[in-house]
Amino acid sequence: MQLSATEAKSRLSELMAEAGDEAVIITRYGRPEVAMISARRFKELEAMEDRYRSLLAPKSEKKDKH
Repeated sequence: MQLSATEAKSRLSELMAEAGDEAVIITRYGRPEVAMISARRFKELEAMEDRYRSLLAPKSEKKDKH
């Protein structure tokens, strides 16, 4: 779902419910500005990011030693 910031302001409660199922993209001046996602999905993304960084950390440590 994608909608303008003006429309999002008037439909916040509805959008919060919608964001539980899919990302809601809010635009400003016709361009995507922010995405609203569920807290569950946000935590999943944070965990994925943490795992990704932990995989990269040993590689960057090896480069620093050389």
